[in-house]
Formats: sequence, structure tokens, C-alpha cells
Amino acid sequence: MLPSRTSAVFCERGQPCRPLSHLSRISTVSPPPSTSVGPLLSRGQPDAHLQLPAFFHDHLSSLVNYRCEAVPSCTLQGKLIGLYFSASWCHPCRIFSPRLDTFTKRHPEDFVPIFISLDLNETAMRRYLEQHPAWLALPFKHQATCLDLADKLEIQTLPTLIVCEADTGRPVSAWGVEAIQKNPCRCLKEWRRRRSGISWWHWLKCW
Repeated sequence: MLPSRTSAVFCERGQPCRPLSHLSRISTVSPPPSTSVGPLLSRGQPDAHLQLPAFFHDHLSSLVNYRCEAVPSCTLQGKLIGLYFSASWCHPCRIFSPRLDTFTKRHPEDFVPIFISLDLNETAMRRYLEQHPAWLALPFKHQATCLDLADKLEIQTLPTLIVCEADTGRPVSAWGVEAIQKNPCRCLKEWRRRRSGISWWHWLKCW
């Protein structure tokens, strides 16, 4: 059962980092995952299979790199994409982001993160993006789109990494953060098989 929803994003010890007034579905704890994709990956709406392809169709051509230069969408063909819901003010995000960078550097031909910023201003977003050259991002002028997507997918914790197929927009796993933390050597292969990348065993082990 999913935890109660609140109007704040919480850090790892349960202390609120910053209110997120635009979203009303943010919670403190992530529930353990299943081993398969479906319904959508217990973190999102059942209709996320419809939401994400539409998002990809409308916005994949708008992506920029850390220098805010346009990136052709054709460079993503055949890759897995990680929609990375994050913000510079979020302490758990700042802890996880270096791990995401390391993972991305290990798989440059297979995986690329797309920063879905929940920062409150463009300066903060750009400074955060500049620290992570491997990421792509939607420009801050699309902030309303980022907030709308987070709301439609019922994003409940930050950071959240939703793994998708670039060619189809099909969501594969909403457990990208946990998979990279606990199963970094095998999760990419499992995502290719349209699995969550993390199991109950990974979730429960302490090492």
C-alpha cells in the first residue's frame, strides 16, 4: 500500500526539505517494488503508458545539454531514457545524482538521463544542470510541462527516475533510483527486458 500523500518533499530522515506547492502527491517513503512493469510500476497512474508517449512526441525535440544547446532527438534512438525528477534544493537528489552520473558514464551508448526540473527558478536549474554534463534537460521555459508531467504520473518522492524506451516512449520502470543504488551491474539488462531492474531481494539486502 502506498504511503499517505503530503504537500512536501521529504529527505531521507523524514524531515521536510521544501514545500512543493505545485504538487499535492509527494510522500515520504517509497514502497518496495515488484519484479515486472506492470500496472505502471506501482508509482504512476495506470494510464502512464498513454501519458509518456505523448510527452515524448511533443517535447523530445526540445531537449538541451548542460550548455543549454539544442540536442537532436535522433541521438537518442535505440537508447533507454531516464526521466529524472529532481531539484537542486532536494538533499536526497544531491546525494543520488553523482551515482546517476557514474552509471551514465558506464553506459553512454545505452542510457541517458533527462532532467525534469522541479527547481523554483531558471538560475538554480541551470547551475544544477551544469554540474552534470551527461544529462539532457527540458529548458526552464517548459517548467509548466515538467510540473504537469510530475502531477499526471503522481510522482511521490524526489528523486524519482522513470526509465523509458526512447523510440516508443514506453515506460519500463519507475524504480530507476533504487535499481541504480542496489542493482547497478544488472539493472540495464533487466530494463532492456522491460523489467523493473530491482527485486524484493535487492530491496531487503543490507549490503
